[in-house]
Formats: sequence, C-alpha cells, structure tokens
Amino acid sequence: MATWLVHWRFWLYRASLFFERPSFKIGALIGFVAAIVAMLLTGTRGAFIAVPALIAIFVFIYRKELGARLLFLVIAATLSTPVASYMAVPQVQQRFDTLFNELNRYESGDAGKAYSSSGLRLELWTAAMAAFKQNPLYGLNYNQREALNAELVEEGVVIPQVLTVSRGHAHSEYFEVLAGRGSLGVIALMMLFLVPGVIFLRRASSTEGKEKALAATGVVFIAGFMIYGLSEAPLQGNVLSGSYALTVVAIYAMLRRPVQAGLRAAPIPYRGESLFGENGLLSPAELNPSS
Repeated sequence: MATWLVHWRFWLYRASLFFERPSFKIGALIGFVAAIVAMLLTGTRGAFIAVPALIAIFVFIYRKELGARLLFLVIAATLSTPVASYMAVPQVQQRFDTLFNELNRYESGDAGKAYSSSGLRLELWTAAMAAFKQNPLYGLNYNQREALNAELVEEGVVIPQVLTVSRGHAHSEYFEVLAGRGSLGVIALMMLFLVPGVIFLRRASSTEGKEKALAATGVVFIAGFMIYGLSEAPLQGNVLSGSYALTVVAIYAMLRRPVQAGLRAAPIPYRGESLFGENGLLSPAELNPSS
C-alpha cells in the first residue's frame, strides 16, 4: 500500500506543476513528503528501490533545465539517499537485513530456505517458469498452473507452501504474464508500457513548461508501474489496471491538444482571422502564411 501511495503522491506532485495556484503545489508536496515518511515507517522494500529510480528518471528528463552544478547535486543526493536511509532509519535497515539474510539462506541450501517472504516469491517464480516451459507461446490457464504446481511440489522442485497461493499467482507482473499468457502476453505487456512511455518521453524531450511537465509525469507514472511490477502484479487487479489505462489515456489526450488542455498558450490570430479552420485549430504556418 505504501508503494502505491508514494507512486500516486509523486505523480500528483509532478502534476501539480500545471496549476498556477501555489496552494496546489504546496499541498501536493506535503502529500509527497508524507508518503515518503509512510514508506519508511511501513518498510515497503519495493518502494525503497522505486523512488530513487523514479527520481533518476525525472532528473534525466530535466537535466538541461537543472544545469551542471544542480544536476550533480541532485544525482549525488539521489544516490546517497538509499544509503543514508539504511543507516539512519531502523525500519529500512531491518527490512533490508531480513531480505539479505533470506536470500543468503536460499542460496546456501538451508532446509527452511524457502519458508520466508523472499524465498516463497522465488519459489513462485520457479513455478511460473515451469508453466512457461509447458506452453511458451500462450502460457497455461489457472487450473493447469495449479495442477502443475502440485506436480512440482510432489517432485520436490518447489515447497508445499506454493500450493497455498491462489491460482498459482507468481507475485510479479512479468512472471505472471509469462506463465499465464506466454511470449505473446509478454510482448503485449511491454507494448502496454513502452508505446505510451516512448511517446511521453519524446514529448518531454521536445517541449517545455506545462507540456513538458505533463509528459514527464506520464513517463514517471508508467515507469512506476514497470518497476513495481517486478515484485507485484498491479495490472492483474481491476482497480489498478483501470486507473493505469484511464491515466495514460488522459495524459495522451491532453498532450494531443495542448492548447485546449491549457498546457500551451493559444497562437495569436493573423490579422484578426479566426483561430479555427475547417479541420480544427489552425497551425502556426496557416495563421501566418508569409512566414
């Protein structure tokens, strides 16, 4: 929950740059800081990894605006924040120490290696890969995956605790799609992320002001889902998948019509002529034929 709270608050803070009223920006910034505090207190390891990555993406997009000196300071702060959090916040240190211990036990062949949060997740990923090998093109349905998991448990490939997970859920967007929809599903998932992500990144690189801020928001929003999908499956739920789709479509629609969305000032009519022609809003060349 804290992971999604940080993601939405960060997105809201970026989106607040569109508003002229300072109260919107201040409110969104306070919400973002509160979300960071919530993340540290709850010990959500996925967010610990995602937040520095999302900040790094934001810095990359605004690298020209930041300037060399400020860019260096922001990069240094981004890189040092995870280390400082580990050293200064007990919850962060405890969560990562637990993670490292669980992974070390898993690699060492400890008898109870998989009976932990991280170990169970690795076992689920192992089962998901086995399902993918059964049908690399389309994957297996839920009933087939549960039957396969039972066979894997009987053969000693994975631990019995895997059977307690409903439908053999892989606890990862990528492994879940790989097991349940095969190679075609993975291609579709990457297109779902990369097609709008590349469109927004290109727009962020070629525009400025509010238009760039909205495009950058779209990039960070999609990148968040891609990162969280490593250890969660957000798009498997109706609420989050619907939120993802509606948000991406809304951002795209606003970028397609920046003047109507208030992202860009309307061009000044040429010699008193109308801004609109037969096909909608006139282009700058149509407004000023002599240029």
